Amino acid sequence: MSDATLTNKIVLRADDRAAKKIKGVAKATDGLTKAMRTGIGAAAAYFSIGKVKQFIGGSIDLFNREEASVNQLTAALGNLDSAGDLAGLQKLADNIQAITTVGDEATMEIMTLGASLGKMSGDTLEAATVAAMGFAKAAGIDVKAAMTQISKAAQGNFSTMTRYGLVLDETMTDQEKFAKVLAFGADSFNLLEAETETHAGQMAQLSNAWGDYKEQIGSTVMEMINAVVPFETLTHVITNWADYTDLAFTEATLTMHVFANDVRYYLVDVLPHHLLWFADNWVDIFIDMNKYVNTVVDNMFLNLTEFFKSIAFLLMGRTHNWEWVGLTEGFKRTMAELPVIAARALSDTEIALATELGDINARISASLAAPDVNLNIAEKIAKATMPGSSSAAVGGGGGGGSKGGGKSMPGESRFLTMRTGSPINKTAANTGEIAYSMKELIGLQKLNNELQRVRAGLKGTLNSGDGLTVSAMM
Repeated sequence: MSDATLTNKIVLRADDRAAKKIKGVAKATDGLTKAMRTGIGAAAAYFSIGKVKQFIGGSIDLFNREEASVNQLTAALGNLDSAGDLAGLQKLADNIQAITTVGDEATMEIMTLGASLGKMSGDTLEAATVAAMGFAKAAGIDVKAAMTQISKAAQGNFSTMTRYGLVLDETMTDQEKFAKVLAFGADSFNLLEAETETHAGQMAQLSNAWGDYKEQIGSTVMEMINAVVPFETLTHVITNWADYTDLAFTEATLTMHVFANDVRYYLVDVLPHHLLWFADNWVDIFIDMNKYVNTVVDNMFLNLTEFFKSIAFLLMGRTHNWEWVGLTEGFKRTMAELPVIAARALSDTEIALATELGDINARISASLAAPDVNLNIAEKIAKATMPGSSSAAVGGGGGGGSKGGGKSMPGESRFLTMRTGSPINKTAANTGEIAYSMKELIGLQKLNNELQRVRAGLKGTLNSGDGLTVSAMM
């Protein structure tokens, strides 16, 4: 064998081995790619499910906040006998959201503050809401603090307005002063409208619109949940869990006792008597069955015969008296009647359990009624004293009044120390959620594109077929 032939065989064998190894590498690479794609898909599905859960939870939270805002405003207006103003105030909140970055829920919270502290409603509350927002923007304070100041002004207290640069002539009436306070705030409302012309403001408006959409989703979800298990029922069960637990165990115990006693009654009292009756009457049973069938057949034949005879007489113009004969007429039974067995009497345990069950049902029925709760607030107010005062009741004792000179009343103190800096809405949170979701999607898309590029490069290299180079390397 020549050296050339031997060399060719070695190269061919090397090429065969290399081709097999290349195919193995290609299969392994393809399997790895599929596994990575499967893992990425599973991870994407997992995070998608998590995002769906997070989205639904966030939607329910936003709906609950919206509902709470409406309910609080309704209650505040109800205290002023102005519940009919709710629709107009809600429309104003929607309009403010449309032209500013302030969410409608935040606006209704400000309205609630004005109705509660300033006793304002209707057009006055609408004007005060717009003025409070402009006032807060111009003075650089929190909107709730601004509404607190306007609420004081609505009650005739203008002493703190000078610190914000608002000069009120002492010759003006309280009504004129209040109108000037409202005009001062309303003149600065355009500062809020100007915010919508910035990118941040437009993102805030987008976030508010997104929040409204999520509120609708949350409302739908809550309606579905409430349709399955009404919250009132669930709350009542949780509140009276002890009675419901007793009801379940007592009813289960009574059911088991009734079943056991019924079984014993039929096996001991009923079945033996019926078996004895059957032993004494089993022959008569078959005799009566035969007699019954014969009676039915005979009476049926008699009825048919008389029927056709009546038809024949009718065609001949003659009359024929015929009456239907009952099919069982003439049948007489020979077997004895079944023995009469007394009904089962309830045991003492069953009676006791049934009585207890009735008592539990009565307690649950009573708890379903509206609770009669009396907080005795009027009595507590009559006995209340100012902190640090030695007087026995509000307004009592001159000494307490002199010591308290220069101090604010408890209500005013709460107004002055109210927490400020709370966000008007959750724009940042909603915007962050949208941005995070987009970032996740872009990242997953980039990862998938990179895997596809690597896979294509590997297949292109392995399919080039340079066997000599591989054999030389071998």
